[in-house]
Amino acid sequence: MCQALRAVVYSMRITALVAAAAASVAAVSLDDLATSSGAVQAEVQADASLGLALLTRKSSVLSRASETAEIPLTLLFNHKRNLMKLSDEDLASDQQTSLLRQNVRHTIESFRGAGEPRVLFWDNADCAEGLRSLEKFGGSELAKDFESEPAGMVKSDLCRLAMLYLYGGYYFDTDILPVVPMYDHLGKDTTFATVVATDGQNLFQAFMAASPQHPLIAEALRTFRSWYRGDLETGTAGGNVGTVLLKQAFSNWSGEAVSNRVVHRHGHVSRFFTEGKIEGLKTKFSGLLQGSSEGLCNYAVVDGSTQTLLMYSRVYDSRAHVACKEEAELLGTLGK
Repeated sequence: MCQALRAVVYSMRITALVAAAAASVAAVSLDDLATSSGAVQAEVQADASLGLALLTRKSSVLSRASETAEIPLTLLFNHKRNLMKLSDEDLASDQQTSLLRQNVRHTIESFRGAGEPRVLFWDNADCAEGLRSLEKFGGSELAKDFESEPAGMVKSDLCRLAMLYLYGGYYFDTDILPVVPMYDHLGKDTTFATVVATDGQNLFQAFMAASPQHPLIAEALRTFRSWYRGDLETGTAGGNVGTVLLKQAFSNWSGEAVSNRVVHRHGHVSRFFTEGKIEGLKTKFSGLLQGSSEGLCNYAVVDGSTQTLLMYSRVYDSRAHVACKEEAELLGTLGK
């Protein structure tokens, strides 16, 4: 990466990693959502001519405009288990997993207005396999880092970067609830999109979209590897390592301020939405839930430029181990 474009790295001391939510990787098509990890290896190999050839170039922070591509109609999910392979009997006594699978199905349905989306669902084994294929980013070491990482949330942060780099598309956490078709809110020229976190500083990654082999995602993979090597010290925003590292990668790659829409000098266009507490958003946005759920449930994602409610941040609070009552009830009504 060009040294002249590399931003000054954070010097904050590492604070803490939260132990545990869930992350993963197992490639699936919409017609067959129950594939094995071997399918991921075959798909990665099949995509080599499209994606991995780009890795042979010397890394560069900037990408030429001619290298920009549209975000494909591909939906990306990860979890420690492939939720789409579980039977109804498996879920009979597991409220959390049942709710998450229902939410994933809703997210897929929300894209049908744009055509038949490709769906990739990765579990832990497939995530490690996908990372291992990214040798130009130190893939073998990243896969080892992933496999030894105790915090499920951090595993998922790394996993989604591999998915987005290899395939491009729309990544959703299994617990984020879209209430509008997200493909309608990016614009055809958008090549990257995510959400500014409630702290106003870091990038909330429960939703991300990117074109394949996007240079920002490449930079995020390099930044994650530097962090694991100990070359980079950074604060972790209460354990949210990925949110801090993605913001740092954006600063390294772009050097531009985050705003609703950023047209980069190298041909890419980024969109940034905003997360906030429902209570505070009610003063500017209509149609929100009451915000009476427990714990971390009372958050939403909005598009300030169009005054549109886009998503609720959670249908399940994995830290408190409780369903978000209002959001779960809303999920039950959507699509009916």
